Amino acid sequence: MLQISRMPQPPLPHMSPRHSPQHCQVSQARREASRPGQLRLGPAVIGILLCLLGLLVCMWPRVQIVRLGYSLHSAEQRLKDLSRERDQLQLEIALLKNPQRVYGVATEQLGMAVPKPEQVFVLIREGKAP
Repeated sequence: MLQISRMPQPPLPHMSPRHSPQHCQVSQARREASRPGQLRLGPAVIGILLCLLGLLVCMWPRVQIVRLGYSLHSAEQRLKDLSRERDQLQLEIALLKNPQRVYGVATEQLGMAVPKPEQVFVLIREGKAP
């Protein structure tokens, strides 16, 4: 079995509880805290930061809504522009496919003419012999 023996300690100097170092620090802190003219900045700063955080939380979705609104508006404008361009291109295709225009380009620009009956050859493909 283990035995623990205490060594004798030298006696501490006699101090009254009012003059102990801990008591002096506590009483000084109480005196500083009880000064009426002194402002406490810690709670005020925390309050301001919380207000700013709350304002940020409230305003962030609204900013996003405005940003998305601008984006949606520009996308709709782009859609209108592309639809207008598509309609113009379809009209141009219809004009280019017009048979009268094709005939005019073939005869005037390319020098083509309708073939005479003696210029037409009909080719008949005969089936293979068994």
